[in-house]
Amino acid sequence: MPVDLTNPADKAKHDRMVELVEQMLAARKQLAGAQSDKDKDFYANRCDENDCQIDALDDVLYALTPAEIQIVEGA
Repeated sequence: MPVDLTNPADKAKHDRMVELVEQMLAARKQLAGAQSDKDKDFYANRCDENDCQIDALDDVLYALTPAEIQIVEGA
């Protein structure tokens, strides 16, 4: 089911996805430049958190069924 950007609920979810992807890109850039192990751990955890949030929003945004989620996640 495609995302309908004229639907306020779909648009809000889309905008949140864009925000999360931008955060992920920034965190990956910061991770690549991290010098200390503490900073590397911090940005790696931030990337993992963003990834989980993106995955969860994908499931909602595209109305995936539990079976489809398992396929997407490779289970």
